[in-house]
This record gives sequence, C-alpha cells and structure tokens, in this order.
Amino acid sequence: SEVRRLLFSGDTNFAVMGIRRIGKTSLLREAERRLKDRAIESGDNIDAAKRILFMDCSPIRTADELMREVIRHYYPHDLVRLENRQFPLYFPDFLRRMARRYEGQLVLLLDEFDVLLNADLNNEPLLHVLRTSSNEGHCRFVIAGFRDLLEQSNRLQSPLFNFAKPLRLKEFSR
Repeated sequence: SEVRRLLFSGDTNFAVMGIRRIGKTSLLREAERRLKDRAIESGDNIDAAKRILFMDCSPIRTADELMREVIRHYYPHDLVRLENRQFPLYFPDFLRRMARRYEGQLVLLLDEFDVLLNADLNNEPLLHVLRTSSNEGHCRFVIAGFRDLLEQSNRLQSPLFNFAKPLRLKEFSR
C-alpha cells in the first residue's frame, strides 16, 4: 500500500519516516523501479526514465553538494556554468528546464535526508528551494529519514512544515 501511495498520488510530496532498518530505502528503491518502468512503458520520450532520480544523501554534507549532484544527473553541462551562480536562485529554474527537457514531472527520491539536515547547519535555504521547486509543479520529492525529518516537518517555522505528507513506516511483511 505504501508503494501505491507513492506511485499514484500525483503531485504529492512525501516524508517517509521510520526507525533504522525498517525498509525506507527498500520502499524508495521499489518506487523508483516502478516509476521508471511506467515511464518507459509510456514510450513518449526515450529519456523519460531519467526524470526519476534516487539519491542516497548520506555522503552529502551541504545543500550545494546536493544541488550539484542533482544537476550532474540531469544535465552535467550546466555544472560549468555554476561558478557565478547562487544555487538557491538557480536551482528551481534548472529543475523547471529539466522538466521541459524530459517532458514531464521530475521525481526526486532522497534517502537518508536526516544526514543532510544534520550536516548542513544552515539548511533553511535548501528547504526553501525544495519547497519552491515543488510549488511550481514541475517536480515532486519523496524524502526519507527519521528523527530530524520528523522534527523539521512538525516545526511550524520550518519550510518542511506541510511540505510533504508523512508516511510513517512500520515493519513490512515479507
């Protein structure tokens, strides 16, 4: 049922939360596989499956690193142009252009998001950028984490407040 919620909820963002080793990564990987299969079956665009991006955020330490990795996935040529740009201003525009390029909504599955929230002490610009990009409708986020994600999504002042529907995991059956 959790996979179906992720697949068939249109433009809805999700915050997948659960304790360690509960199945967050497995859920995101299965959603990624099914979304890519669906994109390939639609056959409208040969690169349609590239709209779906799964990213493990555990090695990423700053918002700039996250945005750089997303840009590297979708259009690495733009990395050269980034020397003079500020990511918070540039990133929503970049995602808009990539949604047009790949002819559909981008889906970013960001696993271990807590690590990024912990590592980047000033994560407010990142969270505002994600919210802006989502509000424009050209991309959708499924972020997975535990304590820090839960705390940010419940804090009224946080940009993650009411950004994503919470999806709290319990143990999966086989």
